[in-house]
Amino acid sequence: LEFSIAILLVISVFALYVNPTVDANGSVRSYEKRSVGTFEIGLGTVPASPSPGVVHFAAYVQDIGTGVRYLNANVRLTASGPGSQDPEIGPEKMPNNLMDPSYYELNTAVDRDGIWFVMIEV
Repeated sequence: LEFSIAILLVISVFALYVNPTVDANGSVRSYEKRSVGTFEIGLGTVPASPSPGVVHFAAYVQDIGTGVRYLNANVRLTASGPGSQDPEIGPEKMPNNLMDPSYYELNTAVDRDGIWFVMIEV
């Protein structure tokens, strides 16, 4: 799989108004979805609105036409926090989830509330 896709997602304190469902094991149930070319990229977090502390990021890469999710993509996350244009997180590799390899996950810490710009590179 040789392509590079970048999406920019805004994760903000305004996401507090969205109430996604979360499984007991902490998995993400609500994803921000963006179409890039023939692909859909989904990104979700636990907690839904990142706050200082550990944040769980989960992503998937899906072919829009077939609905097939890619199990062998090279997925990386980079993020810039409020008031910063420089990356503060990453690029960090998002390895496959052992229980469901169609999801790519990363646990990392954020140090403040506000709007975080997250870029997923595939």
